[in-house]
Amino acid sequence: MGIRGLTSYMDANPRLLKRHQLRNATLVIDGNSILYQIHSWVHGDERLGANYVSYYAKLRTLFQNFRDCNVSLYIVFDGGYHKMTKKWRETLRRSKERIKAGALVDGKQKKQEKVLPALAFEVLLQVLDEFSVPYLRCDEEADEELVSLANEFDCPILSQDSDFFIYDVRKGYMPLSYLDRELSSDVDGNYLNCRLFHIDDFVDHFNGIKKHYLPLFASLIGNDITKGEDFGRFFAQVSLPRNKKVSGRKIRGLLEWFNYAENEESAMESVLKFFKKDERESLQNLISKSTRMYTEPRKGMASLFRSGDLNNGPTMATASLERSLDGATIPRWFLNEMRKARIPNMMVNALCHRKVVLLCQVEDHLSPSAYQCSLSLRSICYGILLQSISDQGKAITVVEYTRKMLNLFKSEVAPTYSLGKCGVLPSLDDVPELDVRRRRETLLESCFCEQQAVDGVTADLQLLVLSLRYWKHQSDCASDDHISVVLFVLIFFALNAFRKSAESPTDPAGTLLWSQLTIDDVVRFRSAETDAAYESIKKHYSRANADHLKHVDSRIPHAFSEWQACLLQVFFLNRLLFCPLADKTPVSLFNGPLAYFLFSEMRKKKDKKLFAANLLGGQSSLVYQYYSYLLAAAVSPAFTFESGSFAVPPTLVSAEEEVASIPSEEDAEEVADRFGALSCSGES
Repeated sequence: MGIRGLTSYMDANPRLLKRHQLRNATLVIDGNSILYQIHSWVHGDERLGANYVSYYAKLRTLFQNFRDCNVSLYIVFDGGYHKMTKKWRETLRRSKERIKAGALVDGKQKKQEKVLPALAFEVLLQVLDEFSVPYLRCDEEADEELVSLANEFDCPILSQDSDFFIYDVRKGYMPLSYLDRELSSDVDGNYLNCRLFHIDDFVDHFNGIKKHYLPLFASLIGNDITKGEDFGRFFAQVSLPRNKKVSGRKIRGLLEWFNYAENEESAMESVLKFFKKDERESLQNLISKSTRMYTEPRKGMASLFRSGDLNNGPTMATASLERSLDGATIPRWFLNEMRKARIPNMMVNALCHRKVVLLCQVEDHLSPSAYQCSLSLRSICYGILLQSISDQGKAITVVEYTRKMLNLFKSEVAPTYSLGKCGVLPSLDDVPELDVRRRRETLLESCFCEQQAVDGVTADLQLLVLSLRYWKHQSDCASDDHISVVLFVLIFFALNAFRKSAESPTDPAGTLLWSQLTIDDVVRFRSAETDAAYESIKKHYSRANADHLKHVDSRIPHAFSEWQACLLQVFFLNRLLFCPLADKTPVSLFNGPLAYFLFSEMRKKKDKKLFAANLLGGQSSLVYQYYSYLLAAAVSPAFTFESGSFAVPPTLVSAEEEVASIPSEEDAEEVADRFGALSCSGES
């Protein structure tokens, strides 16, 4: 959220940010800003769904530019929220706003806005791993850790958060929106043009306002803790610029007001004197809490980055996640995986706060939430997370917030503690002690799959097959056509990536079994048939990029959003079980617009096999045969999940309740005593 209006004020006064050439440097990066900001660079029809191919390409270009400029990077991601105060209300408000952008009504968005797709965080992690960029996740919000890390490494922060205009970052703050996307070069080598903000330049510009007044300034304007409206009586006495067209009149007027303050104590008194005595103490406590955020940053991540060992290295300074809501100690392996960003915030929030927000994707507003079909997987995850607490005989549920029609609803979900064949699910303490066979069986049964299905494909496709089988089993709208289209898209972009590379074609025919053949193996086999498959799908891709449809059948992107939600949950369950299957899937090869056009064509055809064969270079082509093999693995009815095998079926144990209004401060604080708060799941 940041400081209201401050980014706009800086944009209107660019002289406050100095031009800078970024090269031969170290940079600390706000990972969440990268996640969202780079997605805003992706162009296309938002109504057609996620375009991970373009997102992946934008991310790779950015990090290649950093490498070409010899910039060393350290990335920090937000964790969960510690207390359910204003930030919780802001989470709910943003979730409601996202529904307006994601839920399609008559094929149109109610709000023209980018919708971060469910697997975007996975794509970002894939790129970071490819470039060997170190990254960690905080226990809570990352701002204070970023400041401490930047000052310890003596380098700037790259972010898109106006709070960094207030923190005293010695080497400055670099707004991501001012970073050039294209490389420049001179006699000294490559560099990226950007702008750098220094707090000393800022205070000098305003007649030398004291630097230590800025946390109070931010608190009065309004930030993640305070609301500027609460200080309306004070601002009524502040002299503002007469010209109402001046950008940031309130900001400028308040900064000039501080020039007349003798010290912090007198400035605080000047603010509070406009309020009743019974209001002053609570306002002062709120302001003090806000100012401490800027003046007492947490420390701990620098030592973790240096040691690279979460097990034996120094622990984080914050211990907010050492215990769950019920006081149980959280296992070290779980905390380590969370801090390595492999366990998502969603799981932490379910464990520590019993609350999860499922962010709306591109969905049909008349259909159930795209997350509905993955409910049983989430219930199983909740069961593993809360198994040790269930032994105490307590009735436990997890509150989920998700879309229903065009509103945000909450419902309570009962954890699943036992599966039919696998029996009682392990607790978090038990997971590392289980042999891999037991963990794999639990994952497979959860996804309605047998061992033979995953044995028949290479490691990079096993989780994909699980997600497709699960989706087909659980969804009312998933068909063989949908699954075929997912495979068409993945194969096409694998072909596309190979053609852009400098690798030489190979001939895998006769040298590998089908079960040993990866997508990369297939696309490296250059033949007339594979060229025909590439050119055939490319025609649809060109149309997907060129056509702007007046009407969109929102049921099509909705179905693929369901699959993405299923795949995401398969990822999470696999990691929660300590990865019995390889933690890799080519998610960066999926493209919603192409899937939309391919499915629109395929559903018109009576002979689906003929359509697929014509699309993929003929029935004799290696590409078509490989597709047929994968399709059989994904849709084969050989394994039937026994009905009623859930000891406690994953159900909504309370009626869905619309979140009609955002909780008040008093309500939020009351709930905080019981639950704490959460971060968005969608990685969220």
